Amino acid sequence: MNFNLKYVLIMLFASTLLFANTQKQVYKPKNTLKLIKINENLFFTSLKNRGLFKLDKNSNKTQVLSDKMIIKNIYENNGKLNIETNDGNYLYDGFKLNKVNNDSLKIKQMERKIYIKKNNSWLKISPNNNDIYYAPKIKNNLIIFSGVKTGLLLYNIDTKTTTYISKGVDASFSNNGKKITFARVYDNGEKYTGSEIFIYDINSKKISKILQKEDKTINRYPYLYKNTLYFNKNFSIYQLSLNKE
Repeated sequence: MNFNLKYVLIMLFASTLLFANTQKQVYKPKNTLKLIKINENLFFTSLKNRGLFKLDKNSNKTQVLSDKMIIKNIYENNGKLNIETNDGNYLYDGFKLNKVNNDSLKIKQMERKIYIKKNNSWLKISPNNNDIYYAPKIKNNLIIFSGVKTGLLLYNIDTKTTTYISKGVDASFSNNGKKITFARVYDNGEKYTGSEIFIYDINSKKISKILQKEDKTINRYPYLYKNTLYFNKNFSIYQLSLNKE
């Protein structure tokens, strides 16, 4: 075997082992789905997106914020948790849930399209096609949203331009707004067979694969907080320490 090829294979194998060994289970009960981290707290929904819970990392205690609301979308912006439910929109400021008046919303999903509020009127930013667009998340001047057929799109509010990122789901901005995490999920027509997790660098437009596809393992809802990736692995919360760049 060529020496250079052998060296590359050894490095790839070592890198895979490094990532596998640094995965750590954060929350053991297998009842979690979507998740996001703000400061020292992890927020997550239960199965079927019913209920919102907060896990304090220091005490490892779970607080029930709501056990009734059915959550469609959650994201962080300006250090606050934004929650979109069947009953309207809420904001968690670190102390309590407050229902948000629709007039104060900046983005929304309506009739399978994505809109942004400008000059007290709603402007459609999703493409003019028959795709279904959902799960918009805003961070500073950027909006990420998904299309069932199209994939992930990034909209710049200042330049009014849209950038195609990749096929994928479960997109979230990192806490500093410089990167986007997302997953690709595979199925056989009947059930999920595996998934991969990626990180997209907004400035360089580089996509890096962080978690490989594994048999009988579904990794979803990734969220990057500083240099730690949090994700849902078979309905439990895990974290993975990444190298600093």
